[in-house]
Order: sequence, then structure tokens, then C-alpha cells
Amino acid sequence: MNIVGEPNPPLRVGLYVELELGWMAHPFPKGSFKISPERQIDTIRKLGLQCASFQGCLCSPALPRLAA
Repeated sequence: MNIVGEPNPPLRVGLYVELELGWMAHPFPKGSFKISPERQIDTIRKLGLQCASFQGCLCSPALPRLAA
């Protein structure tokens, strides 16, 4: 398990996160999941977590950014 202890953890689509909250303290069906739509990142940030945990072996590789 990897721990990110930053005020705004570097979240991205494909990252498998583990929320350190009770199941009624967040709007997701489970506390551990792979971020799929981009809007989940905003929802996680609005929870005000001080850090985020993630499972590196369950994450999708980061997609390369397209040139603008």
C-alpha cells in the first residue's frame, strides 16, 4: 500500500483509492475503488481528506497527456 500525505493528493483516473472513512461518510458504494469518471476526483477532494491511500498494484497506468 502506498500512502500519499499531501493536502491535495495527486489523484487521477485509474488510481485505486482507499478512503479512510466510514461507509456513511462518503457517497461511494465502497470505500475502496478505482477512480473512473473524472468527477469522482472532485467528490473525493470535497470530502476534505488530509491524505489518501492507494493500492499501486491495482492502479491503471497513467495515460500520456496529449499535446495542446
